[in-house]
Amino acid sequence: DGSVERLDLPAWSAWWERVRGELKELAAAGDTAGPNLRSAELRIGRLDLGSTVLERVKLGIAPPSGPPPADGWVLSAQSQALAGQLTIPPGRDPTLALAFSRLDLKALAGLETDAGDPVRSRPLPALTLRVDDLRWGEGSLGRLSLAVAPDDLGTRVTGIDFRGVGDTALRGEAAWIDGEGAGRGRVSLVLHSSDPGPLLQELESANAVTQAPLESS
Repeated sequence: DGSVERLDLPAWSAWWERVRGELKELAAAGDTAGPNLRSAELRIGRLDLGSTVLERVKLGIAPPSGPPPADGWVLSAQSQALAGQLTIPPGRDPTLALAFSRLDLKALAGLETDAGDPVRSRPLPALTLRVDDLRWGEGSLGRLSLAVAPDDLGTRVTGIDFRGVGDTALRGEAAWIDGEGAGRGRVSLVLHSSDPGPLLQELESANAVTQAPLESS
């Protein structure tokens, strides 16, 4: 356990990729010597995610059960903008499980970004995402779930399922196809709401159209 004033996550991620490969080689050779980390907790004053900065973050790491690395790891995070955990199962290319009990889009939108540091172009790993309480500040927007899967062409986002305030529902899928230059995206969504007013009010965007039923695809 401990605390640091600032942590540059992309830099540590690059270090971890190198170390993880070395640990796998040691494990394959039957060498189990090395650190036996059971759990850790870290308080970070400023967490640099590469293009976004979180303030006053509490991070935790622990195996879900049994000795690591057989059963993977659980990383937990809590800050003003979010609270959740990332489960990393064992295996060379595992599907990550990202679950937020709370995710505040308004807080994330207001976070400091580093305009001088271009977003690192790295393919997304296979993961599932679940948000139990998607928020916009004080307003609760609803629940969200989806899955991300990289393939030979790019990245697919499937099972998009947003259940919002009232009967608002958004379902569909999306894809990003790699190519020369910036690539291209494809989105297919079906939106239904008999009254989008409550959701727009939570978004602080209520206007004259809020009483009109909404159906789109």
